[in-house]
Amino acid sequence: MLKYFVVFLSLLISSNSFANDAVSQASEYAKRAMTELASDPPLLLLKNEDGKSRHEFLLGYLKLTTDDDATLTDGTKAQEKGSAKGYGFGYGYSHSFKERWAFFMWLQGVTVEKGNHQQTVAGQLTAKTIDFDALNLNLALGLSYEFFRDNDKHTLNVFGGPSLMYLDFHADIENYDAPPSAAGNLNTSLDFFFSKFIPTFMAGAMYEYKYFKNWEIAPYALGVIKLIDKCQEWSADRVSINGPVDGSSSKCPASGVANKGQIDIAPSFVSIGVKVNYKPWDLGFNVSSMIRNAIMRPDKEDKAEVEGVLFSLSKSWGDY
Repeated sequence: MLKYFVVFLSLLISSNSFANDAVSQASEYAKRAMTELASDPPLLLLKNEDGKSRHEFLLGYLKLTTDDDATLTDGTKAQEKGSAKGYGFGYGYSHSFKERWAFFMWLQGVTVEKGNHQQTVAGQLTAKTIDFDALNLNLALGLSYEFFRDNDKHTLNVFGGPSLMYLDFHADIENYDAPPSAAGNLNTSLDFFFSKFIPTFMAGAMYEYKYFKNWEIAPYALGVIKLIDKCQEWSADRVSINGPVDGSSSKCPASGVANKGQIDIAPSFVSIGVKVNYKPWDLGFNVSSMIRNAIMRPDKEDKAEVEGVLFSLSKSWGDY
């Protein structure tokens, strides 16, 4: 995130307005939490035999962090740092209505609380997000097809269907004049909130391998496509404006005012993961976010991308 701010700041340092970087900070945390939630689906009924079903319930812990240092074009040092934590849950049900075919439903949720984030340039505070909190929900319905089975030890399912995400988040945000002009002066303070349903379509594949009879290992890949524009409008209460700050994030059309605008919040993404289940107890766990962070980070040098780690434990039951 900071690399975009650095470029934007260098281009507009003598202009009349700046993008609302505190708004951008809050939206990046909310979007990452939503991505982590959708990337940890309940395990499917991987062996689709007519009449069989599977239930799974999971609980998780989420941690979001940003940590970045950069140098502007004039040699000035800039820094961005923040963190937030949260808790998640999920429930999945799948039922085979025909040999190799199954219906599935996922309901997932995650809360984020006590998030704080700030940007500094030349040691001076330029943007701050205070007491960020969010609620993310995801409802998915779809069909799965058992594409491949080998002696009840290997199965491969493809799946897909519509999903509806709900995102509600809030933060107190502040923007300050950037160096060298009037550095440290507060120019915008507002109580920022956003609430929106986001329709998407998702599809993927999940492979199951039974290891030593007691363990199920299920790597998966999942893609989500947004069905609305990525830029969505936000609202604000308790607005205090002392300077020329534009309400939109730098990736969305400018609003021309500080107390309203658009943020880049609707995600389309591809994710991978591995779910592990201990069959005698029907207990499982998922630490796939660490794999995604290691493999799928777009720029390993850009620590300002909000990094999410979601640990989850699951309990399953049924006649599968």
